[in-house]
Amino acid sequence: METETRARLKEDSLRFWLAVSEKKPDAVFHMHKGTAVHGILTGTDAIGAHCNVSSLKTPIGTYPLTTLRTSDIDSIQIRIQLE
Repeated sequence: METETRARLKEDSLRFWLAVSEKKPDAVFHMHKGTAVHGILTGTDAIGAHCNVSSLKTPIGTYPLTTLRTSDIDSIQIRIQLE
């Protein structure tokens, strides 16, 4: 049973990240020390250590394309319709 549960969780995770890469949702990234930045979440690397973001708006400017370390992110808010 535990193996089936792990397999299902892995499949759900892969479906989620596939939807993110296809739909590219607007996102709010809540960073350490209370900073919030806004951008378009375009995906993550294979191990989930980095998020790829476009049009990232920060207090010091806007970056057309960037990568955020997930270790620097407290939470991510997105709205995405999964099928």
